[in-house]
Amino acid sequence: MPLNKWGVNLGGLGIRINSIFSEPSSLGIAIAPAFFVSIYQLLLRTNDFISLKKCIVIVICYCFSFSSLAFLGIFFSIVLITLNFGAVRYFLLAIPISVFLFFTAYNNATEFKVRVDGIKELFVDNILDEAKAGENRPAKVKRIQSFLKRVHGSSFVFYNNYYIAKKNFIKNPIFGTGLGSHEFAYDKYTLNKLIGGIYQFNTGDANSLFLRTLSEIGLFGAVFLILFIFKYFVSYDLNGHEDNVYWVISNALLVLILLTYIRQGNYTYNGFFLYGWLYFYNLKNYKDYTESLS
Repeated sequence: MPLNKWGVNLGGLGIRINSIFSEPSSLGIAIAPAFFVSIYQLLLRTNDFISLKKCIVIVICYCFSFSSLAFLGIFFSIVLITLNFGAVRYFLLAIPISVFLFFTAYNNATEFKVRVDGIKELFVDNILDEAKAGENRPAKVKRIQSFLKRVHGSSFVFYNNYYIAKKNFIKNPIFGTGLGSHEFAYDKYTLNKLIGGIYQFNTGDANSLFLRTLSEIGLFGAVFLILFIFKYFVSYDLNGHEDNVYWVISNALLVLILLTYIRQGNYTYNGFFLYGWLYFYNLKNYKDYTESLS
């Protein structure tokens, strides 16, 4: 049951919306397709799928989750609509809205701000760089522990799994070390050993489907994930036949798939295989539809 880990998430403008999900980030993934459809309809002022009133409610709910994944979902949705329609006016309108929403969340939601700051310091500033000159192990442990007092735990967990997957991939680049083996790589390469074992989460799923695949199945698996997206994507003007139903379904599912690649490492979480099959059969049905027309 999803409610066994449910709780009120404080933050944002008071309470961060997570609905029946255990946390706002789960909502950020699962509701992403509905958000894409809502944005699409609001921009084109159509009622093809959901009423415009419901679209407004979905968009507000999604934004008020104040989840970093939800904001990524907003960004991906804007990019996909812009790329498919080639509509510069939508892009010029959407970018300032996205920037405004981002800075509103950054300046008003402490939870969101510390996550963003943590990701920046870990990936951009490389604050945990092992090659820091003239630093012995005790000094390094002290520096890391001091850093972790002000960084969000989820940011460190994501970086830690990125570090582990990278190390495991370098050792086994072609086919990885096998399905389910990331937890063994975790024990071997984790940075938790430097800080006394705190933040020992996502040991088996790498906190990211792409990172887990890279670690467990190597380059072979990573190429499969990338090719899967491109091979079964339905663009707006595929084969010269335009049908919004297939295009909208494909793009809406793509947002969910991309978010899962980035921050959800369980192969079956929230029925991910189902969404993968929907993505696959949507293209198949579209091809059957175009063949019937011809």
